Amino acid sequence: MKKGFTLIELLVVVLIIGILAAIALPKYERAVAKSHLTEQLVRLDALYKASLMYYLANGSYPNDVRLLDIDITAGATKFAKTGITTRDHIGVFWDDKEYCAVAGTGVACQNKYFYNAKRFPGYEASVEGAFRCAGSTEIANDICRSLAVGAPIPGSTKYPLYPISF
Repeated sequence: MKKGFTLIELLVVVLIIGILAAIALPKYERAVAKSHLTEQLVRLDALYKASLMYYLANGSYPNDVRLLDIDITAGATKFAKTGITTRDHIGVFWDDKEYCAVAGTGVACQNKYFYNAKRFPGYEASVEGAFRCAGSTEIANDICRSLAVGAPIPGSTKYPLYPISF
C-alpha cells in the first residue's frame, strides 16, 4: 500500500486555504487601515494641543511644525511645504508617504489611507471640536463613516469628510 496524498486531497486542501484567505484578507486590510488612522489621530491631537500652547504664548497660530514645543519628528525625513493646504506653511514628512502640517486655521495629516484635520477655535465649520476624517480607499472611507459623529461636511469631494471624535 502506498503512503501519501492523492491529487484530489491536495486540491481540496488548497481550495480550503484559498477560501480562508479570501475571508481573512479584507479583515486584515481593514485592521491595517484602522491602525494607520489611530497613529495619525494621535499625531494630529499632539500637534493640535501644541499649536494651542503656541497660541497662548505668542498670540497667533504657527505655520511651521518646527516652532512647536513638541517632538513628533522621530523618523522624519524632511520639513517642507505639503499638499494639504495652499496656505504658507512647513510640515513634517515621514518617508514621503505620510505628512502633517500646521497652518493658520488648523492642523492636518495625510497618509495613503486617510486625510485628517482639526480646525482651531474660531475656524470650526462643522461639529465643534471634532476631527475630520476622509478615506482615500473604500475601506478607509468605511472606517471614517463608522466613526462619524455627524453628517458628512458639505462640499466634500470624492470621499466625504466626516466629523469624528477621538
